[in-house]
Amino acid sequence: QRDVSWTLQKSVDLLNFQLFGKAPVAPISMNEINNGIAVPQVSFIDRELIDNQDIKADHQSVVDGQQRLTTNFKAYTNHPDFRNIVLDISKATFRIVEGAITTNHVPVGILLNESDTLLENYLTENSLITELYPLMLKVRSKIRGYNYTINIAENLTEDEQIEWFE
Repeated sequence: QRDVSWTLQKSVDLLNFQLFGKAPVAPISMNEINNGIAVPQVSFIDRELIDNQDIKADHQSVVDGQQRLTTNFKAYTNHPDFRNIVLDISKATFRIVEGAITTNHVPVGILLNESDTLLENYLTENSLITELYPLMLKVRSKIRGYNYTINIAENLTEDEQIEWFE
């Protein structure tokens, strides 16, 4: 797989597609490696090469879908790269903000974070819990319920992965 290359806007576009379901999203393709084939592997987010000796168990390698998975993972972990991506309540859309985040904005890393408490605390601290909490739970639920088709191949070599991807 290539490096993480999507712009913030491309990530915002994906989040909006997932929220509104306006366009189909390509499937995610994985190579399940369980026979010890030494296919070079890189870590999911920082894209650093992993020493094959550090890979002790069966694992899955992303052949197609790295950018989509990374976008969702960064939102889920409140990654600093996404600090300017918000759900703009006044426009009902995800967007990039320049400058201060206002009460019309819920940061994507707060909204879609793995911790439900983070969203609750954010809305409480901004005096929005009563009016926005039910709506934000619906948005959160819709994004988390978004489905991808996952194709899984087994034990492809590096050349076979490239051929499958193409």
